[in-house]
Order: sequence, then structure tokens, then C-alpha cells
Amino acid sequence: MAELNVGDPAPDFMLPSIDNAQWSLSAARGEKNVLVSFHVFDFTGDNSRGCTCQISSWREAYPRIEAADGEVVEVSADSVHSHRRWAQDLGGVPFPFLADFSKKMTDAFGILNPENGAARRSAFVIDKNGVVRYKNTSFNASEPSQYEEVIKALEALK
Repeated sequence: MAELNVGDPAPDFMLPSIDNAQWSLSAARGEKNVLVSFHVFDFTGDNSRGCTCQISSWREAYPRIEAADGEVVEVSADSVHSHRRWAQDLGGVPFPFLADFSKKMTDAFGILNPENGAARRSAFVIDKNGVVRYKNTSFNASEPSQYEEVIKALEALK
């Protein structure tokens, strides 16, 4: 799939969440700016690196993201069952945790790694009109300045 760039309309998607609901980007349109965060695999890393660090960092920043009229959706190609268990192990998450088991959404965003069948760790900010306003397709979960950059992109849309 072609790379998704800033200024492009974000592809719509509907994916299952750990709360047994379906979550779609179009449902947020006009309501919230959306941070779409992709991690590689569940149960990897620790509190200072990798996917565990990424989820924990967004959870910690969630009040600030909400204050910026934003919503986080966390996505990987793991199953919803894996996500549920991992979220439980992490002490819960306050945002939608979505399973792209078919990898269609990951491919539509242009970040599917064909070598391992997972998403490249990435962050996209989608505005209320469904337009990509920020992207980082080499997101470093261990680098606090990258979280700050994403949150500032959200705050600029408020």
C-alpha cells in the first residue's frame, strides 16, 4: 500500500476493541482528534522500552490528550484476546485498544512490515475532519520527546 502522508485523508477503519465494541475512525469524525498509535506486538518490552513502554506512556499522558480534545487508539496485529490479557497485565488502559488481526488497516496506513507481519511502530494524528496532521513512522517508544511531539500536534488542533 502507498505511504500515508500529512494532508492525506486517513483511511476509515472499523476494528474490534478489548471492550467488545467495534471502533471506527468515522465515528470520531467531527467529535475528536485521534492519535492512532501502532505497536509491534503485545507482551514485548518493559517500562523503559518497547511496546510496554509505549502503552504505559500513552496511559500516563491520557489526561493531557483528553484535554486537547483527543482520543488515543492503540493498534497492533495481535488478536483482541491477546490485547485483553495484556491490558489486564498492564493494569488496564483508558483508551480503545484495537485488534487489526487481518492487517488491512495497518496496510492501509502504509506501515505493514512484510518481514514479520506486524506494524512498524508509528503514530498518526488525525484531525476531526479525518485528515492526517502528523505522522511518525519510526516512533521510538523509549524517547520521551517523541511523545511530547505527538501531544503538541494534538494540542495545536484544539
